[in-house]
Amino acid sequence: MHNLLSKGDSGVEIVSIVGTGGVGKTTLAQLAFNDPEVKEHFELKKWIWVSDPFDEKKIAKSILGPVKEDSSTWELEMFLQRVKDSVSNKRFLIVLDNVSTEDRRRWEPLKNSLQGAPGSRILVTTRSKRVARAISTDKQQPLGELSHDECWSLLSEIAFGGKSKEEREKLEDIGRGSRKLGYLRKLNQLRGSLQLFLGDLTELEDLVDAENAELKNKIYIQELRFFFSGEVRVDIMEALQPPPNLHYLGMSGYKGTQLPEWITTSLNYLRVLNFSLFDNFSSLPPLGKLPMLEELKILSMRSMKYVGNEFLGIMEPNAGPAFPKLRKLVFRDCFKWEKWEDITGDEKDHLLIMPCLRELEIIGCGELKALPHCLLRTLEYLTVENSSCLASLYGDRTGDEWDKISHIPHIKVESLEVLKRRRSMWMKVMKVIEADGYESGQNSGDTSDGSLC
Repeated sequence: MHNLLSKGDSGVEIVSIVGTGGVGKTTLAQLAFNDPEVKEHFELKKWIWVSDPFDEKKIAKSILGPVKEDSSTWELEMFLQRVKDSVSNKRFLIVLDNVSTEDRRRWEPLKNSLQGAPGSRILVTTRSKRVARAISTDKQQPLGELSHDECWSLLSEIAFGGKSKEEREKLEDIGRGSRKLGYLRKLNQLRGSLQLFLGDLTELEDLVDAENAELKNKIYIQELRFFFSGEVRVDIMEALQPPPNLHYLGMSGYKGTQLPEWITTSLNYLRVLNFSLFDNFSSLPPLGKLPMLEELKILSMRSMKYVGNEFLGIMEPNAGPAFPKLRKLVFRDCFKWEKWEDITGDEKDHLLIMPCLRELEIIGCGELKALPHCLLRTLEYLTVENSSCLASLYGDRTGDEWDKISHIPHIKVESLEVLKRRRSMWMKVMKVIEADGYESGQNSGDTSDGSLC
């Protein structure tokens, strides 16, 4: 905490929390971010989850927040200038969670725009010491595997903050009596947000432990995030059923091929759902059954090739409207995704599909051949980026296919020429990197858009 609260004479300092997946980097950062002293110390606080690949414009947008002008045509430089203006002379704390880029050249422009008052901090969580070096970290906090007592200390600070000493001691005595997930059993007073970092859970004792956690009884939890670093059996996931009044659910790194049934049968108050880094998932469950869902993000479904109408959840008899409240739908970095099934013929006149949908984003889905036109009638914002087949279909803003989307008030579709220039520039960068003897890293395969349609 001292690293964040010391004022210092210089401007912005970068503090990095470094550790392997699942050791509690994000949890520790949250503790610091929500600490009363920290809230009092900084004039401006922002928390940004950093996607992979590193997206400078998206990060700048998140820091800047809503703007009054139409920013749909802004280039990165404009966003960075606005960020610079907005943080100037303010003591700020900006958390960049899950940074993975080791490319100093992509980091520097963003860093240069974040020039605040003395005492400002950028807090970064990352798995890589090389990332910490690349971003010119001033202070580094390595986070190794936490002991049981250290894990409990972190959890109790989140769970019992603000309670009297007597209440804390009573609840701590209850909580310390269990192990692993089981220590959650009696913690029904947990409030707000809960993050669970799950390694390999494949044994019978893991199933018993998950059942003992009794997540569904944590009725005060509004947000739940699962982070997976190993294999988890689907029956164990079934046992980790959240409380029914959950508003936000995030799942990242899931290794399975099937999701638990409670995702579409028990979360009737869920507002936001985020799936990311599902390497083995070939299709989507009937998420259209979720009656209150307003925002859905599907990120890095790397094995998914097809999205069929079962995704809508309307294939059963007497099914109601599909996604009746959904307003924003995002697909990003689904590299193998080729087809999104449309509703045609008589069905489209009898089925109610996403009647409230206003925003659709398709980014980094280079193989997707076309959009389902049954979803486009109510749209106000359509964004298509780094998706070559869709660019060839809509990017020239002419022809029959363009006519099917031209009614949308705000359209951002990259042209095929822009994508070709980007790919050419990327290839030149890669040649320079290889010539300098650097490893291209795991991100090189993800940032390419594949063959151009």
